[in-house]
Amino acid sequence: QSFSYCSVEVLSRVIDYRQNRLRLGFRIATHIPSGGGVVIATNSTTGLEFELLSSLSSGDNPLPDGANSFVDNSLSRIIIEAGADGIPAGLYRLELIAENPKSPAPAGVWNFASYRASVRTASPTDRIDKDINVPGFDVAEPMQEAKMVPWHSGAQGRVDRPLERNHLTFAFKLLAAPASGGDAELLVHGPDGFAFDDYCLGQVETNISLVFATPPSAYSDWPAAGIVTYCRGEGPKARLLVGSGFEADETYSFRIGVKHNPLRTAKLNFWTIELGGEPSSPFPGFEVWTFYDPMVAPVAFAGSPSKTNEVRPVSVQFRVHNVVPAPGGVLRLQGPSHLKFQSADDGSCDAELATESTEPATVWDPNELRCNVSDGALELELLSNRSVLRWRVHHLTVQVKFPKAELAHAEAGEWRLQSFRQSPLDDGNALDDAVMEGFPLVKA
Repeated sequence: QSFSYCSVEVLSRVIDYRQNRLRLGFRIATHIPSGGGVVIATNSTTGLEFELLSSLSSGDNPLPDGANSFVDNSLSRIIIEAGADGIPAGLYRLELIAENPKSPAPAGVWNFASYRASVRTASPTDRIDKDINVPGFDVAEPMQEAKMVPWHSGAQGRVDRPLERNHLTFAFKLLAAPASGGDAELLVHGPDGFAFDDYCLGQVETNISLVFATPPSAYSDWPAAGIVTYCRGEGPKARLLVGSGFEADETYSFRIGVKHNPLRTAKLNFWTIELGGEPSSPFPGFEVWTFYDPMVAPVAFAGSPSKTNEVRPVSVQFRVHNVVPAPGGVLRLQGPSHLKFQSADDGSCDAELATESTEPATVWDPNELRCNVSDGALELELLSNRSVLRWRVHHLTVQVKFPKAELAHAEAGEWRLQSFRQSPLDDGNALDDAVMEGFPLVKA
């Protein structure tokens, strides 16, 4: 039996980067008994220090109760010590904060091993699974500059809503020209939740006149010999091969498509670029256009006991990322198929919008809103000059037809809340977007 699926992933290879993130993944083949444990050691770069951030399995099962994880910087190792129940075979991941060395250094090797006892000692005994070595990471001087170009700078194709296909523009300035004599590797690494297409060559654009509506004068043309000949995506990483001609002190830009954005902004919202072995410092990404902490709840969870639909209020709580402007801004709410919004024959409906910014909460006057049900969705248009503002908690209360008693065991289903600058309610006017878990129905 042997360790497998061992990996060492790092946010940054830049020298003296002090808030690096290090992820160590591994699969244990054999149950580790109480008193034993896992030792992950490296002969890597002098000056690398780390502290434990979290220890998780790749599924829903964390390390068992009683298992302790800690670091030993004096011996450049991480130790996971089994508790009374041991550590089951399975796939695990450790996440650590690391401080990179202060000068360039080679990669080194990481060793993954398990033992039956004495894991806290300098020389543990009685090895269990066959250990395995994996390459680490070197550290190097960073590029002069790297960034994601904001959409308002003229970069084309941006759609920042959750799970949407997107086109992201990056710019970078090298410290030194790549070594001549063949293609160079261009790496793009994004936060968790992004996904590049498996075969992404058709999603890359380097012609500055096509990357920007109006090319910035500070940016140089992509080198004529720097043709992109290969692009493969794997989750939030893309690996490209480019030709030659890149020079130091020149700012280059390119656009690459992603298959989808994350559902929400990642906690570690940083990107990196690397060309010819020269890494960038991590730089911030964009915030996903979604509502913050959206929740939906009825006045009661019970389904109607009668033989006819019963109308009850349902409340949606949310905070916006983008201001919904007034007049003209629209909130759009969709519910599960077994629930219907109450409306008149002409589609008009009743809804209440309130904000918790003051005590008592401020409630929009009915004549400040226009409520309409169209194609099963409720649309609420702002008629006055009062916008829905950021950071404030808002409540949208709508009237919903709950199903007949025989349908009252329906699954929770999903609700979707969207906001728009104005009508028509299309991609050009779309703002925030969020999907919320609904509530199950049971008989009263």
